[in-house]
Amino acid sequence: GVYCYPEFTEKGTSLAIETTLRNETLKPARMQVVQELIDPTGKVVGKTQATVEVAGQEKRTAKGAIKVAKPQLWSIDSPILYSLKTTVTSNGKVVDASVVKTGFRKLTFDPNKGFALNDKWMKMKGVCFHHDAGVLGAEVYKDVWRRRFMQLKEIGVNAVRTSHNPQASIIYE
Repeated sequence: GVYCYPEFTEKGTSLAIETTLRNETLKPARMQVVQELIDPTGKVVGKTQATVEVAGQEKRTAKGAIKVAKPQLWSIDSPILYSLKTTVTSNGKVVDASVVKTGFRKLTFDPNKGFALNDKWMKMKGVCFHHDAGVLGAEVYKDVWRRRFMQLKEIGVNAVRTSHNPQASIIYE
C-alpha cells in the first residue's frame, strides 16, 4: 500500500511517502520502488527511488519524500490534485504499480480563531449524510454523487461527514 501526505517546513515543502511491500514468496526478495510525482499538467515534478530487502512471507515499509519547490495548493475553489505513480520491480520485472491522487494543502486549527485552509481563516459549514443516494439506494453512480456534491457546494457547504463505514471510493474522488 502507498500512503502519502504533504509536509510544510521552513526548509520547504515535500510529499512524505510510506510504501508497504509484502513478499508473498518463501525466499527473500530485493525490490526496487520508484515513485514519481506528476502535476496536473502531466509533468513529473519529483522522483524518488529505493531498494528494499524483504524476507520471505514478510512485509516492510519504505519511507521517503519528494521535495516540491512551489506546489499548487488544493483549495475548495481550486481542487488541484497531483498523481503519485509507484512502480515496484523485482529482478527487473514489474511486480506491482499504482497511482494515488494527492494534494498539497495547509490545515490550521486554533482554539481561538477556528479553522484555516492555506492560511485563510474560514467557517466550516458542514452536512452529514448516509451512504445511500436517496431513491437510488446504495448503488454508487459517479454522476449522481458529483451532482449531489455540487448542489451542496452551491448552498455554501464546505465540509462533509459521512456516517458508518468507509464509503465507496467514488465518493472520495
